[in-house]
Amino acid sequence: GPFATFVRVYGLFNSKSSYMPGRLSTAAQANLEAQMWRLVQTNDRASVAKGSLVPWLRNGSENIEMQHNQLYLLAAQFFKNNPAYSTKLYADGLTAKQHYDAWTSYFSLYFDEHAKRGIFLEVGSHYEKYTLPPVFNLYNFAESLIIRKKAEMFLDLFFADWAQEQLDFVRGGGKSRVHPGHNAALLSSNRAALPHLTEV
Repeated sequence: GPFATFVRVYGLFNSKSSYMPGRLSTAAQANLEAQMWRLVQTNDRASVAKGSLVPWLRNGSENIEMQHNQLYLLAAQFFKNNPAYSTKLYADGLTAKQHYDAWTSYFSLYFDEHAKRGIFLEVGSHYEKYTLPPVFNLYNFAESLIIRKKAEMFLDLFFADWAQEQLDFVRGGGKSRVHPGHNAALLSSNRAALPHLTEV
C-alpha cells in the first residue's frame, strides 16, 4: 500500500538511516517530511491508540487501518527526533513524542493480542499483501527494541502458520475475511507470492 511504501522509502534512505543513508537528496528528504507531516498532523489522533477497542479496532478495513497506524507510529518516531518538527503540535494538541508513546503502547498490545487470538481478520484474502508490509516496516524501523522483537516474532508466527496451511504455495481453506457480513465475501488469495519475499 502507499503508506507502507512511503514509510519504507524514508526509513531506508533518509540521512540518519541505519540502512542506506543519504540516498535521498536534501530537497527530496525535506519534501517527504513535509508530506508526511501533512498526512499525520491532521489525521492522527493519539486517543485512537488508547481506545477501548484496542487492539481490535477496525475502521472498516484491517489492511487500511494497519497502513495508517504504522505510519502514525513511525512518523511520530521520525518527527520526535527531528528538531524541525519535535515541538510542533498535531491537530489534537499533542507532540510527536506523545503520539509516539501512544502508538508504541498500541502496537505492543496489538502484537500480543493478535498472536494469542488470531493473526489477521483478513486471513487468506488478497488484502494480506497490504497488511503485512507495515509489520516489516515496524520490524525494520521501530527504535523500540520491544516493538522490533514483537514484530519479528509476529512475522515468524505468520509464516509458520502460512507454511503449514499451504500445499505447493496454494493456501488451503476459505479465501475470505473472517468477520461477518458482506466483508466475508469470497476473495482470491495472493499468498502464493509469499515464498518469494525471501528472495528480495
